[in-house]
Amino acid sequence: MKGSSVGQNKVESAGKFSAIEGSGALGVTTSSAEVAPANASRKAVLIYNDSDTVIYLGFGEDAVANQGARLNANGGLHREELFKGQINAIHGGSGTKNLTFIII
Repeated sequence: MKGSSVGQNKVESAGKFSAIEGSGALGVTTSSAEVAPANASRKAVLIYNDSDTVIYLGFGEDAVANQGARLNANGGLHREELFKGQINAIHGGSGTKNLTFIII
């Protein structure tokens, strides 16, 4: 997983403990990039837009600017608990934008 920091930290969630499989940051560009690989056993993915530009997510396919799930600039959040396939990200602006994530 590009740009990730994998650990076995414990977090309390809804009265039970879950292992964090990975967390980190990804530099998102105008080309689709993988945020989270497919994993049938993952519980959730939290994806935050830590940039000044809208970022779009693609589920099981390349991300496309102005399509798919929209992460608003300056703190937009997507929480995914159902989809277990690969998640990708892209933006339609210029330069590299920061996206952070936690995989549980």
